[in-house]
Amino acid sequence: MINIDIDTADLSAEFNLSQEDVEGLMQYTIETVTSEFALMWDQEAAQSLMKSRDQYRNALQVDSRGRFTGVVYLNPAVWIANAIELGAEPFDMKPGMLSSPKAKTGADGSKYMSIPFRFGTPGALAESSVFAGVMPSDIHSSVLKSEKAGTPLQMGSIASKHHMPKSHAYRNQLKAIGFDKMKKGTKTTSKYAGLQRNARGSGYVNFRRVSEKSDPEAFLHPGVQARHLGDKAYSRLDIPSSVDEAIDNFLANM
Repeated sequence: MINIDIDTADLSAEFNLSQEDVEGLMQYTIETVTSEFALMWDQEAAQSLMKSRDQYRNALQVDSRGRFTGVVYLNPAVWIANAIELGAEPFDMKPGMLSSPKAKTGADGSKYMSIPFRFGTPGALAESSVFAGVMPSDIHSSVLKSEKAGTPLQMGSIASKHHMPKSHAYRNQLKAIGFDKMKKGTKTTSKYAGLQRNARGSGYVNFRRVSEKSDPEAFLHPGVQARHLGDKAYSRLDIPSSVDEAIDNFLANM
């Protein structure tokens, strides 16, 4: 919370202000400082974020809470924005996915859902939140060949450098030393497997199946490191200067 103290008695005497004028000046000053803080917060997000930039900036809200009170906050309904600001512990994404109205129920009564992952072609804007990633040039070439053959991208067409173990536990073991240290005969997969042109014709997509039977570690989110962009914006805010400028502008326009 930012408290702003304005000596309205001296201003009122010096400029012969009515009570209505004083209240107008106070409200104008509060709105000006609030707007400046919101702008600095937005600038921090624009400079610091990439894929989540638009979601975060759209979540920024500016409001008033009664007379002489302005607030700048992140919409609590936008989880990713608040997680970026305050941080989030690792968690399992599977329960949330399977609670979606798009989830289906198999013959054995277990829930499942197909999750789409969209990939851009080389040269696409990597920071776009639309894409899960941008495919390398060699993968793009393989995708185009598979497309001509009328099939999704198969593992046999994916270079071994893009392979990783199917086992999530084994994958975690190898992360520090690289997947090139895999044991011979390890069953592999690739995040590019199954790529095919999006039905809408924009980019390429593949799917991952999540179900109640999925590997317990298959959909673990690593968590989010707190960025505290609001605090960074506040540290840049020169409140005395902003207040003085607001008062000068108000008086000049009376």
